Parts: sequence; C-alpha cells; structure tokens
Amino acid sequence: MSGDMHSYFETSVATVRRVVEHIDQAYAKPGVSYAARSFQKRPIFTAFAVIFAALSLLPVLSFTFFSLFVAGTFLSVALCGAVVASLLATLVAGGILAGTLVLLFFVASVLTACTIATLLVVRLALLVRTRGAGDGAVQWSQEIRGRWRGRADENLKESHASDDFQLDMTTFQEDKSDSESTVIVGAPEYQVKEVDYDVKSEASEG
Repeated sequence: MSGDMHSYFETSVATVRRVVEHIDQAYAKPGVSYAARSFQKRPIFTAFAVIFAALSLLPVLSFTFFSLFVAGTFLSVALCGAVVASLLATLVAGGILAGTLVLLFFVASVLTACTIATLLVVRLALLVRTRGAGDGAVQWSQEIRGRWRGRADENLKESHASDDFQLDMTTFQEDKSDSESTVIVGAPEYQVKEVDYDVKSEASEG
C-alpha cells in the first residue's frame, strides 16, 4: 500500500514538474527576455506596461469569475423559471379545458332535452291536427308508452335470454354427468348378465 502511494506521489510530482518546465520554457523565459529587450529599447513604456499588467491582473480575474458566476446563475434561474412557467401554463390550460368540457356536457344535455321535447311537441301537433285533440293526444301518449315499453321489453328479453342460456348450460352439464354415471353403473349389470348366460349354457349342456 505504501509502495503504491509512493509511486503515485512520484508520478504526480513528475507531472507537475513537466508542466512547470513547459510553462517556464514556453512562456516565462520568452516573456522575461522580451521584457528585458523592450526595457532596453523603451524603458518608460515597458515599466508602465508591467506595472499596469500587474495591477490589472486581479480585477481582470475577478471580472472573469464574476461574469461566469452571474451567467451561470441567470441560466439556472431562467431554466427553473421556464420549467415553472411551462407547468403553470399547462395547469391553467388543463383547467380551462376541463371547464370547457363540463360546460359543453351540460349544453349538450340541454340541447338533447330540447330536441326531444321539440320532436314530441311537433308529433303531438301533427296528431292533433290530423286526428283531433282527443284522439291525437291519446295516440301520442300511446306512442310514448309503446316506446318506453319496447325498451323495457327488449331489456327483459335480453335478461331472459341470458338466463335461458345459463339454464341450458347447467342442464347440459347435468345430462352429461348422468350419462357418464349410467355407463359406469351399467357395466357390472352387463357382466352379471354374461355370467348368468354362461351358467345357463353349461347347465343345458350337462
């Protein structure tokens, strides 16, 4: 375990050393040599540039991190707000749809009732016009009763048909069980009759 930790530590130190050497060779030494040459040629401008860069390093880094933080915060808030707003809009639209469907249900019920009432009134008016007030009203009431009785008779027939079907199935099962029991019980009688016939035949031969 200690050997693994030691090798891992040495690998990490070597990696850091290579990175530092790369930065030193690629950026630090060329920058220092460029600054030295520039200071020899233009000392005032070079001194101002170095001081300005050193002083502005912290504000620039602070601005960068602050911008990233603000952008991430606003993106998160915007995403959460969009999700919440979409859910609220969906709930509101669903509530409106449910209310509309309930209203349409009652409107359809009222229109259906009005249509049926209108048809009944028109039929009554036609019968009264053709057959007179008394006979027309009687025939109208009979037609209405006949329609309701017809529906009741249809329902009664359907219930009777289902009951008859169940009764037929029960009777069929009972008949099947009786036939099986008859075959099983009848077998010994047939054997007994065969034995009696054999005894009688032997007696006649003797």
